[in-house]
Amino acid sequence: MNAMHFKAARLALALAGAFSAGGAFSAGGASAFDQIPLTLDEAQSAAEADRANAIRMGGEVSAANGSSTAAAKSWNGYGKAEGGADVDVNLSGGTAAEGWRLSGDNLGSPIPRLQAEYQKAGKYALEGEAKRIRHVAAEDANVMGGKADLETIRDVYRVGARWLPADNVDTRIGYQADHRQGTSSVLLRHNYTSYGNHAYELDDTHHQAAASIEYIGSGWRASTGYELSKFENDAGPLLYFVNNAQGQPTIAGRAIDPSNTLHRVKADASFDIGQTSRLDVAAGYAWSQLDDAVLDSSTGLSAAGYNVKARVPSFNVALTSSPLPQLKLDLDYGFRRYDKSVDTASAIITTDQDYSENKFSANAVYSFGGGYSARVYGKYLDRDDEQVVENVRTYTGGMALRKRMSNTLSGSLGLEVSGQSAKNYIDAEDVTRESTPWDRLGYDQTAFKLNLTSSLIDSVTVSLLGSWYLKSFDAPENPTVTYAMTSAHGTTVGVDVDWAPSRDWNLFGFYSFDRMKAEIDANGGDLNDTMTSHTVGAGFGLHPVNAPWTFAMRYVYGFDKDKNAAKGLMDWKNEYKSHYAQADFGWKLTQQWKLEGAALFGKVDSNDIRHLGSDAPSGSELTSGLYASPNYTACAFYVGATYYLP
Repeated sequence: MNAMHFKAARLALALAGAFSAGGAFSAGGASAFDQIPLTLDEAQSAAEADRANAIRMGGEVSAANGSSTAAAKSWNGYGKAEGGADVDVNLSGGTAAEGWRLSGDNLGSPIPRLQAEYQKAGKYALEGEAKRIRHVAAEDANVMGGKADLETIRDVYRVGARWLPADNVDTRIGYQADHRQGTSSVLLRHNYTSYGNHAYELDDTHHQAAASIEYIGSGWRASTGYELSKFENDAGPLLYFVNNAQGQPTIAGRAIDPSNTLHRVKADASFDIGQTSRLDVAAGYAWSQLDDAVLDSSTGLSAAGYNVKARVPSFNVALTSSPLPQLKLDLDYGFRRYDKSVDTASAIITTDQDYSENKFSANAVYSFGGGYSARVYGKYLDRDDEQVVENVRTYTGGMALRKRMSNTLSGSLGLEVSGQSAKNYIDAEDVTRESTPWDRLGYDQTAFKLNLTSSLIDSVTVSLLGSWYLKSFDAPENPTVTYAMTSAHGTTVGVDVDWAPSRDWNLFGFYSFDRMKAEIDANGGDLNDTMTSHTVGAGFGLHPVNAPWTFAMRYVYGFDKDKNAAKGLMDWKNEYKSHYAQADFGWKLTQQWKLEGAALFGKVDSNDIRHLGSDAPSGSELTSGLYASPNYTACAFYVGATYYLP
């Protein structure tokens, strides 16, 4: 792991949350089609790729302490607080016309990755990958029944092939398996009036397979493909005790990510219209079903087969045109329909969850003389919903003016208005009139954006960013709603400075500020929730052109606060302070050998009511936090050497 790998891995893992395989039943999210393109995206350009043969060997030592084992062990994301050996490998052979490549990252660590590629330019390419992703969310987490270690390990395997039988034909096929093991948690009702965190085991596999073929003609192209997504959960349901209204314990069951299967077919085509326009058309159809019976917590362990199925047709058409040299237009229309069928309705699965969506968007950019350009855009969504909300219409419209004053100074100013109108409840008398979902409330929003970039001196670049918005919500139609947001407004300000006086060194610094305040009607009283965030950082890099060494340092400080104030209720605030510092060092000893080193320091101080336990103010419902205090202080050191093969 070199210094850059060290930074990327640490940051990614430290900021990662608990991940979920999720399954495919929703017919949404990432598509397996996205996995088909190989690393060697264009075989013809393989000759230009960097194929330096190198082996990197190093060792890492790290330590952390905090107010809990969770903080000390999980600060780096994968629980390796004591250190260990680490090896990276990059080997290749053959020629530009036909060659292979084998690479390995973090070998010997808890998160290894191995990838192999083979390609023949203009003919075919093969690829395979295996990697492990590990995340420690917490140790000794507070769950019902005691303590639990929350850790997830994912083993991902992927293979792909690309074949070019002719100059105008491109075929691809791919498969990926994602196996997940470990322990996670979910918040569930454990008696009639309160909730608790329950730990449950993870043991599932998400299979994805896809194939596609593309034909490129003169002024047009077309492609078609098929995708299979199958999610298999071998862990079974979560069983737990629930006290009813009479205080009597009963066994309840909750299906966590039930097994499901999804099929999707798609076809798309593009056509050139004259010399200045292009038309894109796409259509797809997906069908899915649950493969497991879903346990109904309202009826104990009753798991009657609900036979849940879904059908999702979709269509999209887009036009891109430049009728004038200074004008560019983009028009887009999309349709999507979700139909779900259920043999037996229950308290958790109903038949009234169908909907259809029509989306429209338009974008126009016009370039004036004198460095001026203007953009006008609009979006409209019409959703017919057969759930709680019958119809939702959302719109967004805006304009922006950009001025390039000189080669060193440019700026833009934008105005955007958006809103949503919603008929909150369907008219059927047999539907329970529950509180309106947050995303179904009507609202109006106005936003301003300002951006200024200056390079008054060749070596100095300054960027300024500012934005502000005001959002007001419509009152829910249901008179029984006692907790509803009425308005929200936010402000963002940022500045970024880069100074590179020479090729040998550079300096940078930045600051950003975010503030959001929401006003909530809670039981007839006013509740204000204000969230603020400050982030400041600075660093420098030394990279002398005629010297064999490089050195870089960076520091980032963050301060976040969430303050809640209400008349007649408890006032509380949560505060988080974080420090992050890193130094990287490299020395090229010879043409074949390079030494590298890195040091990392991290510190988190928090004052969160959810972690105060018995010291929290009485009457608070926020004291049963899942984790202990997240406070920690940690450091890590890496030393390694890279050998470049002749």
